[in-house]
Amino acid sequence: MDLTSLLEVFFSLDNPVIYGIIIVLVLVVAIVLIDKEFISPLSKRKSELEIENTKLMALFAEIDPDPILRINNDGIIVDLNNAAIKEFKSLEIKGKNIKTLIPAFEFPTQEIDSNTDSIKIQEKYYSISVKKIKELGFVHIYLHNITERIKIENQIKEYQESLRKLRAKFELLNEEEKQKLGQELHDGVGQEISLLKLELQHLLTETGKDTNKINYLIKSTDRLNDVIREISHKLRPRILNEFGLIPALSSLIDRVNSNGNIRGFLSVNGDERKITKEFELNIYRICQEAITNILKHSNCNNFYIQLFFNADSIKLIISDDGDGFIISNFFTKGSSSLGLLNIKERASTCNGTFNIDSTLNEGTSLFIHFPITERNND
Repeated sequence: MDLTSLLEVFFSLDNPVIYGIIIVLVLVVAIVLIDKEFISPLSKRKSELEIENTKLMALFAEIDPDPILRINNDGIIVDLNNAAIKEFKSLEIKGKNIKTLIPAFEFPTQEIDSNTDSIKIQEKYYSISVKKIKELGFVHIYLHNITERIKIENQIKEYQESLRKLRAKFELLNEEEKQKLGQELHDGVGQEISLLKLELQHLLTETGKDTNKINYLIKSTDRLNDVIREISHKLRPRILNEFGLIPALSSLIDRVNSNGNIRGFLSVNGDERKITKEFELNIYRICQEAITNILKHSNCNNFYIQLFFNADSIKLIISDDGDGFIISNFFTKGSSSLGLLNIKERASTCNGTFNIDSTLNEGTSLFIHFPITERNND
């Protein structure tokens, strides 16, 4: 078969290959037309919109009331908006590296913008946002003056510290008054009751007296004397002044153990260190308040007080095996007890932190951490 015949057969309408080629050509032409008429114009328009949007953003930067710095990829400040020119006029920062103004500045990684809570420039505080403008090849640094906010926050901290000191002073004066009252009860009322008891015992030796009634009065004076001694101890435990924190806590737990079915235990870890009387008293009062809460609310069988003495801190853990409670419900419903609030306040008086862990039917634990400061160290 010659070449002419082959061509006739190949281009014959009976050859299915011809139809395949035609379809492929039509598809190629269609794709080219779609790309030329639709896809390329859309991509071009998108790019143009991005550039227009960037230019518009740059225009807004010029009229923004907050300082805005424009830097290149080398960190050189190439432009400033009007607010920045006014704000940093005395520094003449244009043309300088950004680190001369913001030493801790870091370029945003990849395309991720960054934000910083606060930086200090010329005795003023600013929040800072950094945005990379890749289309125009520069970075915008947006600064917002937050000096007034920082001043207010610092004032609040100062007020809180003043309140803490005022509370500490009030607690000290309160404890001094308790000590005086306890001393008066012990030395004044206690002695009078002792004299009364002696007089009653003297009457027993006289004939013709109602000895049963006198014996009843003697027992009444003994009970009254016990009450006075207990009140005096609660106001200011003498054992704390005379022997220190650990013996005082042991005595506190022994009294609980002797008066009911609940058993208390004390453990001391580390070397006990010398601390101020005020600090010592606060720890004792926290334990006293916690034990009162345990006796009233926990329905426990046992409670534990653990003291950990470290080189730079004292940790106090008070726990029980009682009913426990749901902490979130306890506080959100506004039902938090004055006892727990008092413990928290006493902890903060000594710069301590206070946390609670409680599980229903498994008990409650209080964690109080006291840093050893110059004010607490004796």
